[in-house]
Amino acid sequence: MSRAFLVAVLICLLAPAAALAGSSPTPTSTDDGTLVVKNATNDDKRTSVVTLTRFDGAIVGQIDAGRLVVTDADPTDDTVPVVTGAESEHVVNDRVTIYSGTDIRFRAVGGVFTLKIYGRGVDVNAVGRGTVTLTSSFTTLKRGQYSIDGAAFAPLPIPDLGDESTFTIPSGD
Repeated sequence: MSRAFLVAVLICLLAPAAALAGSSPTPTSTDDGTLVVKNATNDDKRTSVVTLTRFDGAIVGQIDAGRLVVTDADPTDDTVPVVTGAESEHVVNDRVTIYSGTDIRFRAVGGVFTLKIYGRGVDVNAVGRGTVTLTSSFTTLKRGQYSIDGAAFAPLPIPDLGDESTFTIPSGD
């Protein structure tokens, strides 16, 4: 192949990306926020480590061991979370399903969901809008870390010690 042909192919492939990079999106009041939770754990099995309440956006995560309670705000909208790896699935009603086991992976995209995540080794990445509550206990040695809207990572809060634990995503709302 000639060098000129390869250059032409590269230009054709890169031109659309360069055009998109040059255009800047117009900020609106509907901008989304972000949440990242890494290796979160709560030894209190009655208290969720992460709760995303009426979250509208995309949520992806995994649980080393524990349970996931999914509440669908509108079960008629045809958006269904994808959950894999759960050893048990209990459908409570048309809105609520409980998954439990080890190495649970989940994805909720395109609807409005409330997710309560219990256990250890919890990782969550979310983009959208809603309320998040993060909870660890003072008996947990490895609490995990979180970041909201790109802020520096911080240890998971311990509400029993007075830490703020409920946040709005995006943080400017």
